[in-house]
Amino acid sequence: MRFNKYLTLLFCAAGIILGMASCNKFKDINKDPINPTNMDPLKQLLYSQMNFSGSRTVYLRSGMGIIFPLLQQMSGTNTGASGSRYEYSESVYSALWSSDFPDLIKNLVDAVENSRDDANRTNLHAMCRIMKVIAFSRLTDLYGDIPYSEAGKGYIDLNVHPKYDKQEDIYNDFFKELKESYTMLDASKDKVPTEQYFHGDIGKWKKLANSLRLRFAMRLVKVNPEKARAEAEAAIADGVMESNADICSVKYENIESSGTEFRGNGLSVAMTSTIYRINTTFLNYLKPADLADPVDPRLSGYTRSYYSQPAGSGNKMFLRPDITQEVDAYYAALPGNNAYSGVVGLNPGNTSITNSPALTAISINVPGVGTTNIIHQDQRRQVANYLTYWTAPFLVMTYSEVSLLMAEAKFRGWNAGANSAEELYQNGIRASIDQLQLFDNAPVLSGIDEFVTSKTLVPGNELQAINTELYISLFLNPQEAFANWRRSGYPELIPTGTPPGRPMIRRFQYPLNEQDQNNSNYKEAIARINGVEGAGKDSFLNRVWWDKE
Repeated sequence: MRFNKYLTLLFCAAGIILGMASCNKFKDINKDPINPTNMDPLKQLLYSQMNFSGSRTVYLRSGMGIIFPLLQQMSGTNTGASGSRYEYSESVYSALWSSDFPDLIKNLVDAVENSRDDANRTNLHAMCRIMKVIAFSRLTDLYGDIPYSEAGKGYIDLNVHPKYDKQEDIYNDFFKELKESYTMLDASKDKVPTEQYFHGDIGKWKKLANSLRLRFAMRLVKVNPEKARAEAEAAIADGVMESNADICSVKYENIESSGTEFRGNGLSVAMTSTIYRINTTFLNYLKPADLADPVDPRLSGYTRSYYSQPAGSGNKMFLRPDITQEVDAYYAALPGNNAYSGVVGLNPGNTSITNSPALTAISINVPGVGTTNIIHQDQRRQVANYLTYWTAPFLVMTYSEVSLLMAEAKFRGWNAGANSAEELYQNGIRASIDQLQLFDNAPVLSGIDEFVTSKTLVPGNELQAINTELYISLFLNPQEAFANWRRSGYPELIPTGTPPGRPMIRRFQYPLNEQDQNNSNYKEAIARINGVEGAGKDSFLNRVWWDKE
């Protein structure tokens, strides 16, 4: 969605919000405890929408540092040792918590409270409640039990030691909040044209609320299948996303985001400020299993090879010559090769761009440069430039995800509409390919109809097929891809941690300062944790509540 003229002024005021927000400094702030701020909830909503996906810190640490290498989608940076080798780093694991609670969460809790009793802003209030659910869901899905009912209320009720709510209770409140917000939204009431998701389109906000209910319902398929079915069927009946026109996204400015600057796409900036390559695991899911099968258009839509010299980091990366066709043609021409022999990535588990699998330098004609030797790291596939522009939209929730979740619901025998599971599955795949056109300078992809038609659900393999497609479709939403992988178990990934055979990461550990600043509530929370490391241990190898074996 396009920016509007109010956001620049909004971010000038952001420093005021940030200065008031730190939960670590509540005791030191001498402010009126009854009415510390009169911030407009609309400004707080706009700020939160941009913050959620505009923070470079969050996506550099949790995305590039843990989730992408863990899911074997891309790796190759030292920051990714946590996800590649399952090494603990306090700065990496605490980044999301330390960023969101004193800022994003604080503003959203305030916005909900500040708009609660305003009869003239009921739509705004409902939007703030939905955005609050989105923000809290990312935190609880990664950490487990978290401060929720008492979080962000240090200024409101002077509680600077919030309890950790059980994740089950948090999810129950998510369903309540989304249902009530859906009911409250009314196109005849207040207009909110400056919000950044749908520019005030109430119908799309209602679909978003229900689509989120479906997402959270599917999280429960193992831990509470009865509630999962009831909530999913109710969400679908009330109306979920029906096409790519309903996608929830944010369109950013051509600005390099940072820890406090959120007008550029935070994920894009994280990807253009680190050295990485696509993992062979992910590429193997994009390449056809049989040479006679149609090729997934996302193979060329997601990944390309680039000549890295003399470009540097940041937006200079966009100047690199694309050498994908030349690399592919070189390898395809070698004896015994095929059209995909040149589609090579980086083996998972690496924390630098090592020569793994080994590739020798090749000589090709680089567009605009001439005949040049291309070393191994430039032959390997990377994320396509156009997907990493700082102006790229961040896809908060998509029709592709909704359709694939409905396909699973239908396969399970639930009431998920008139379409068959296979029709929903194919709709989700097509939507995943088509949504790439939301990005500036997106290539025209060919062979879409042939590929989608070839994707059928094989009996006995339905859940694996559906959730592998979710793994592919959610590529640019790392936290959500991680959540769906854990709740479904697909695709099956071979652990890359050290020592060999170490189980894969299942959650984020709590920040160490919680032991000092909120010790009694912290201890109560870790006592409820279970998993391979044993009960009561704050380990990233243990599981959140809904992640049942």
